[in-house]
Amino acid sequence: MSDRQCVALEREPQSIQTKNPMDLDWIGRAVVSPSTIIHTRVIQSWRDAISVIPPPGQQSVCVVKGHLSAWEWVPVLLHAGVCDRLILTTYNLAVPVAQALQGLVSLGRILLADVIVSEAMHRLSSGPETLQVLMDTTRIFPGRVRVMTTDIHAKLICMAMESGDAYVIEGSGNMARNTHIELYSLHNDPARLQFHSNWTGALLHELS
Repeated sequence: MSDRQCVALEREPQSIQTKNPMDLDWIGRAVVSPSTIIHTRVIQSWRDAISVIPPPGQQSVCVVKGHLSAWEWVPVLLHAGVCDRLILTTYNLAVPVAQALQGLVSLGRILLADVIVSEAMHRLSSGPETLQVLMDTTRIFPGRVRVMTTDIHAKLICMAMESGDAYVIEGSGNMARNTHIELYSLHNDPARLQFHSNWTGALLHELS
């Protein structure tokens, strides 16, 4: 080893100052193309999330911090009215989420739902109970709800709305509450929703 390398190894690492992203309290707006505008926002309450629901042709990027679940985007987006079809994929889904889904289908707020969860749910602490609620929902509402388990880790929510809005939420968070910092990208884009509908539909057909 050269003397220069020895000196480099002996140096104290430089301290790196970091800021808590939750201290930024920022909101931004960047024009990506004439038809696409990105809104950025730190979300610590789902009341804040209403302000970044994108209109057609726009998208939002949100950093979320709090005791929150990705599922909570669903009631936020249902402000637009009835959801003709919901597509949901996740690794972990909590029992209250499965119960909430059943309730929204029962109320007619969600007409059709495709749910794909990880096969690891069979081994998670509350996974079997969640799966039981989901399977009960398929029996109560035959033809309206499909549920599959497979080797999936992708977190996705798609909502084709009666209003014509085509919401797509791609993010890091599971459908269970946690206190981690999570990142979500929200789109109102029929082509993007169709893309996700194609691959999830093919997966459901393959596993059925």
